[in-house]
Amino acid sequence: MWPGIASLKRANVEKKENTNSVPAINGGVEDVFVTPKRRIGRETMLIAGVCLAIAALLRFVALGRRDLYGGEYFGLDYIESDRPNLFDEIFHGHLPLYYEFLRLWGRIVGTTSDALLRAPSAVFSLAACVAFFLFAFRFLRGLAFVLCLVGFALNPTLVRTGNDVSSYALLSLFVVGSHYYAVRALDEGKKRHWVWWALTSALGALTHPFFWFVLLGQFLFALTRPKKTPRGFVLLAGAGTFAVIALMLFGAVYAKRHLQGLAPDAPSLADLARGLVAATVGDFPRYRYGDRVFVRTLLYLFVFVSLLLSWVYYRLRQAEAEALPENVVFVDETQDVIGHWTRLSLASFLLYLWVTFLVPAVAIMLVGGFASGHTLRPEYFIVCLPPMIVLIACGIDGAPGRAGTVVLGLLFVLMMTTYNLLELDDRGYGIKEAANRTKNADFSVTTDTFLVVTPGGIERALQRYLSFVPYTELRPPSHPETCDKFLSEKTQDKERAFLLYHDDFRRIGKSDRSLVREWFGIRKDKWDTDKKWILSEPEKTELRIYVRIDPNKTPPRID
Repeated sequence: MWPGIASLKRANVEKKENTNSVPAINGGVEDVFVTPKRRIGRETMLIAGVCLAIAALLRFVALGRRDLYGGEYFGLDYIESDRPNLFDEIFHGHLPLYYEFLRLWGRIVGTTSDALLRAPSAVFSLAACVAFFLFAFRFLRGLAFVLCLVGFALNPTLVRTGNDVSSYALLSLFVVGSHYYAVRALDEGKKRHWVWWALTSALGALTHPFFWFVLLGQFLFALTRPKKTPRGFVLLAGAGTFAVIALMLFGAVYAKRHLQGLAPDAPSLADLARGLVAATVGDFPRYRYGDRVFVRTLLYLFVFVSLLLSWVYYRLRQAEAEALPENVVFVDETQDVIGHWTRLSLASFLLYLWVTFLVPAVAIMLVGGFASGHTLRPEYFIVCLPPMIVLIACGIDGAPGRAGTVVLGLLFVLMMTTYNLLELDDRGYGIKEAANRTKNADFSVTTDTFLVVTPGGIERALQRYLSFVPYTELRPPSHPETCDKFLSEKTQDKERAFLLYHDDFRRIGKSDRSLVREWFGIRKDKWDTDKKWILSEPEKTELRIYVRIDPNKTPPRID
């Protein structure tokens, strides 16, 4: 069960008994509960080592397996062509720090290898895990500490962004660094902590515009407790809050006037909830059973029950903090969260986590509401993840009874593991695998033809991976006569036909049909399916090789 006030009262009694023997400092009493500096023990090193090894494996084992996909081509274009207008690109989440580094990296290693293009993201993602280990070790212990390490190492969104040519992996590193030094600076003061906070925050602000919402959360937290925050930071927080809100309003007006396809709409709490859940335990729509009501309900229940338990735990700690004289330091002996603070308290630390989790989440929801019809992807909520993972870990740790803690902890690990397996199995559109299959099948320009049946959207992947094949794109036809004329012309005098199907079924009449598949199906006396591979179930991509039947060859006898 959650700890009560009894342990706190016991600590106060012990404190009073030792007051007479402790010299006064600055008019007060030296705290007898000041603990020595924590050392990294063998168990801690073992747990951290295992988590970092798992994190490295997940981020590097399938680094070059998936096709370049979606926004990754922006990074490729940034390397190979002139720099775009980054002022307009801000509205697409593109800021110069990561892409300038990527341009330099691409000039060194080239752009032919997908694995090398993604290598910086994998390194940044692993560095974020190391930084989060330092954050968790500084402020947590016991089960909460372990769950945080596991949660960050196995997080499917962080694993995916570590295998992506985008700025999100670098963003996760600066978000963790900014939180670490913000908490230390607010609690301990010291110039070096403020300098490191300013540096990590400035670099984060140059990495992705959503990082500005992290700063907004930190500023709002500082403004709620002005007596315990240095005056200089209070003034900076006031000015920074005004600046971030002003930038949001200016961006909304500018985008409305100058960018196409933006129609302001009411923010959706459903989109926010879905994005937070997907960012925490996995992007469930990519799972073939992800649309099942039971699976979705289970994911939602786990995340929000854990957060509810964490909120109850925060309220208990806040009640204890309010019962103490100001600046009294105490150690919570019944939970796994350390309560040894200087200017902050355990309650204010938890409040900091809630503010820096909720403020960016709500701000992202507002942005999504302005860009009507634009899906809030899990990567957007990376700016909320570090405090959210800590809160979920505290909620699991504070679950009533050992059985509740064990069940929630196992669910946490099981869900993330399941979606990580799906992420590692993801091939994008699967065009790279189609190219390898085509090479292994000894494609010949003289005797074979390669047709791509697609509604569009995979042109860049085709150009990158199938450039050695003279392929022909065909939009999914809706009239049998058009289909018959085209295929008869393209397969004439050819021995084999390579068909790459991508989302080729269309509503024709009262059913979904693929006329190209049907064309080969009704000509079984002329064409036989030699081989077929499902390249990507989520993207509905498949490769088939049809072989022309030799009319002079006697068909096998069927008994």
